[in-house]
Amino acid sequence: MHNRFLSWLFLGAAFALISLRAQSPGTSPIAGGAERVLAARVAGTVQMTVNGQTTAVKADDRVPQTAKIITGKDSSIVLVFSNGATTQLGSDTELIIEEFLQDPFANTVRVAEMAEEPSRSRTRLALNRGELVGNVKKLKHAEGSTYTIVTPVGAAGIRGTTFRIVFRPIAAGQAFGAIPQPVEFSLTTLEGDVRFQQGPPTGPAGAGAFAGSPEVPVRTGQEIVLNVTVSRNAGGQFSMANVPRAPSAVAMGQVTAGQMAQAAQRLISATTDTAFAPTPSAGAISPPPRIQPAPRTTPLSGER
Repeated sequence: MHNRFLSWLFLGAAFALISLRAQSPGTSPIAGGAERVLAARVAGTVQMTVNGQTTAVKADDRVPQTAKIITGKDSSIVLVFSNGATTQLGSDTELIIEEFLQDPFANTVRVAEMAEEPSRSRTRLALNRGELVGNVKKLKHAEGSTYTIVTPVGAAGIRGTTFRIVFRPIAAGQAFGAIPQPVEFSLTTLEGDVRFQQGPPTGPAGAGAFAGSPEVPVRTGQEIVLNVTVSRNAGGQFSMANVPRAPSAVAMGQVTAGQMAQAAQRLISATTDTAFAPTPSAGAISPPPRIQPAPRTTPLSGER
């Protein structure tokens, strides 16, 4: 009996140790410190609001966390993230970088050559209106990386893919306001895997955005289209009516596929020369500078 108890105790301890080792990579928090966002290409009028101050955005500008990006009519911008993700915003688009954290990485990375992010990252973007086309490199999901785009209709969890999200009033030229109006939401995946969860955002940035809603997979060559009725108050909060349940994804049309392919090529061309140098981890100590001996001006003993 005593031996049997010891055997079960040993097995339990071994199982707990194995579980701890298996879970530790994914449970350690993302420290951040290496995250950077650049404006790789700007066309037309693009503005950025940070801490209540609004400025024009130019090519090669750095875009900080919490920034709200607004593009004007016939304008666009390509944002490049240091984890290799690229995002193009179309005209009349409003996007907020709610959160972007990335662990330090060791070597300089060229975005055009990347197939996978160089270190773990966590990204949460809020698309309040407009059109977004993105490409996300393969994420370190098993180690805790996430990339989420939140809209008033639902959230898209990106798992390494090329995709497009559109959230616009159906009537051309209309802006969101207090009067309810019909709006079309679409999520299209050109390549890869996206998971859509319908419902209003819940929880802080970085949390499970739409916890409790079933995920709808949107895989390569598929799309979801929803028509909803939306109004927006003076404070920027959305309210919706006549929201249908998210349907299963269907095959995208040839026109959409062609548009997506062209957008993907624009993202590639915009980031051909973009590279990110490594950022030293916090607490790293640089070696002391080498001190060269001062030149001798007087002879040593025995010298003439």
